[in-house]
Parts: sequence; structure tokens; C-alpha cells
Amino acid sequence: MDGIWTNRVLLGAAVSVVIWTATQIISFSQAWRSNILGRRNLVRSLYSEIDFNTKDLFLFLEKSIPMNVLQAEFVRNPDLVPHLTDARHTLIYRNNIKNLHHIDDRLIAQIVHFYGLLDKIKEQIDGLNRHSFLTISATGRTKTFERLFANVQECEDAGIQALGAFQQQYPKLSLNRHFRPNHPHVGATGY
Repeated sequence: MDGIWTNRVLLGAAVSVVIWTATQIISFSQAWRSNILGRRNLVRSLYSEIDFNTKDLFLFLEKSIPMNVLQAEFVRNPDLVPHLTDARHTLIYRNNIKNLHHIDDRLIAQIVHFYGLLDKIKEQIDGLNRHSFLTISATGRTKTFERLFANVQECEDAGIQALGAFQQQYPKLSLNRHFRPNHPHVGATGY
């Protein structure tokens, strides 16, 4: 009788170990799958946000007044402060900084560079609304706008480079830019 009891205890213990091992494997598998899906969603979301911002930068440059016209307006109207809005979108980036380690290091550098340039542009736009802007000469104000436009161009270029790097790094995700065909300012590039 002791042998039967021992065999049943051993069988019960073996079944318990098998069940525990199976639940651990299932739990690990679900966590792994969730992690993979989370990474893919992060990549897709960041890609889309950078794409949106990059298109806005392009449209800003495309619609901007030429520098010689702007300088003439500054000379004609010393109180002129052109109205610019900061319409950058950084919600996905800012809410996922702690998850950037899931992305390739070289791509992280490009992403941080792009968003850093967006912040720099924001500061420049904020500076236009400070009283001190009106104390600068017409030539100085024009130079301020030239620097702003140069930074916008640099940021657009950085965005395009980052989008290309995303596409290279994650070919299985089939990342594609979203074009706005009905936008009133669509240029030859399809933005």
C-alpha cells in the first residue's frame, strides 16, 4: 500500500511540475508576443508622428514668404511680427521615451536629433513673440527668419532621413509615408 501511495504522490508531483512548466511557457510566450507587438506599435507610431511633422515642415517652407519680401515688409512696418504657430506633434515621442531602448541605437540618435530640432524651432518661434524681437533691425529680423527657415529645412531633412532609416531597419513592417492628396498645398512631391 505504501508503494501505491508513493507512486500516486510522485505522479501528482510530476503532473504539478508539468502543469506549472506549461503555464510558465504559456506566460512567457504571451509576454514575448506582447513585447513584440508593443515594439511594432511603437515603431509604427513614431514613424507616423515623424512623417506628419516632416510634411508640416515641408508645407511651412513651401508657403513661406520669400526673404526679400519679408525684409521689405520689416523696413516698411517696424512693428511687424509675422504670425507663426508651433504645431509640432510630440505626444507619441514624449510618452514613449522610456521605451526607446527597443529601437536600434543609430535610429534612436536620429529620432532624438529630429525632435531636438523641433524643440529648437519652437524656441525660435516663441522668441518672435517676445518684445525684444521688435528692437532688432529689419536686417536682424530677416536674419532671425533665415535661421528659423534653415532650422526648419534641417529638421525636415532629418525627418526624411529618420523615416528612411525606419524603413530600412524594419522592412517587415512595410512602413510607408501617408500623403495628403486633398490638401490645398500639395506640391509636386505629393505632400
